[in-house]
Amino acid sequence: MIDPVLNQAFPNNFIATCAPYMKAIDTSMTVVLRPLRPSDPDHIIGVFAALWLPDEESYEIGHSSPGEPSLQRYQVGIQGMVKHGDEPKGLAIHAVLAAKIRRVLYKNASLRNDIASLVVTDGSSTERVRRWNVRLQRYMNNEVEGTFIFVSTAEVILETEIT
Repeated sequence: MIDPVLNQAFPNNFIATCAPYMKAIDTSMTVVLRPLRPSDPDHIIGVFAALWLPDEESYEIGHSSPGEPSLQRYQVGIQGMVKHGDEPKGLAIHAVLAAKIRRVLYKNASLRNDIASLVVTDGSSTERVRRWNVRLQRYMNNEVEGTFIFVSTAEVILETEIT
């Protein structure tokens, strides 16, 4: 049977590492480990895996798993959502939330150290973080029945190496 320990595999260990740092932005903020839904609470952050992409140029002779690329890339999304009845106020709150998400990703030394130390050993191979960066942050907004909804999605690219 598969052991469902959350931090046992990439990118879930990255997500589990990031989530508490997102919660620290505001202790009243809800943080979920999935993409956000319109029915979610007014102030919420979602951290979730979006994509796995092998580096097709990283196949190596003598690699521990022949046919498997040495480099893996994962895309992780970090969404922030604010729902508010007053459009200017909701927009302002969301702008601050989006900036705080970026600030945590870029400037929190503890988070950066925790991510750099992520390692998963699976039998004969070890996967570890090689580098990571914030690629972009998209913004969307809408109005539904008098409530203004503001959402941002930061795309984080995590590159790992399997040895």
